Amino acid sequence: MHRGPALIAVSAVLLTVAAPRTALTQHDHHAPQVLGNVSFKTSCAAAVQPRFDRAVAMLHSFWFEQANAAFAEVAAADSTCAMASWGIAMTQWGNPFVRQPTPAERQRLGLAAAERAAALGARATAREQAYVNAALALWRDADR
Repeated sequence: MHRGPALIAVSAVLLTVAAPRTALTQHDHHAPQVLGNVSFKTSCAAAVQPRFDRAVAMLHSFWFEQANAAFAEVAAADSTCAMASWGIAMTQWGNPFVRQPTPAERQRLGLAAAERAAALGARATAREQAYVNAALALWRDADR
């Protein structure tokens, strides 16, 4: 089979694009810091703040499974952290740009996490309560 210059060029581009993606999707806590820095202050325990910031960076980098696990770790370390449950709710939404319906199970998990965040909201700041209320509105009307 003859491989012309165009095929070689396309292959090179695909390898260049695909190689970094593989590195970025690793679920390895020892992977290099590639997500950037996030500072999202919460009323959660100070000890969990760095993990919460990392989870938000994962969420905004479309690492939904890893973000979900990271928010769950924050919730386990600080059971009163409403924003950890908010984060779990938001990971269930997934990529809003794919324009496909969210599966029923993820809708159920998202609503449950948002409701858990609201139930924990007594200690949350007004800003955090606004985030939680937005997640509740998102999941209560997920079918619309």
